[in-house]
Amino acid sequence: MLALSTLTPRRATKAAVQPPDLTKAAYAYLARYSASSAHLRLVLTRRLRRWARLNNAEATPHLPLVDQAVAACARNGLLDDAAYAANRAAMLRQRGWPWRRIAAALNAGGLSRDEVAEALRR
Repeated sequence: MLALSTLTPRRATKAAVQPPDLTKAAYAYLARYSASSAHLRLVLTRRLRRWARLNNAEATPHLPLVDQAVAACARNGLLDDAAYAANRAAMLRQRGWPWRRIAAALNAGGLSRDEVAEALRR
């Protein structure tokens, strides 16, 4: 006769879910798009929150990973807010946007007033 324990299905133990590799995600994003550090931080935070929602996990303890990924990109020369602002301002100016609208777009993109002013001077 079989023992009762062999007939009952075993419950799988739930393995700890690891957060996504945000540095790799940041590199992939920057390979496709140009972004400021503030915008990249927003994109990675959204990605982390989506991961947490899908895995029934808490995103808050993993938020420092976003800053680490942004710092790694800046350290490797992939993020340069001043160059991004200058290029974006030049592109918008070629489209015929007025200076005030360009400044508003750059400010909305997370760039500081100093970076916007420097980009508009070029």
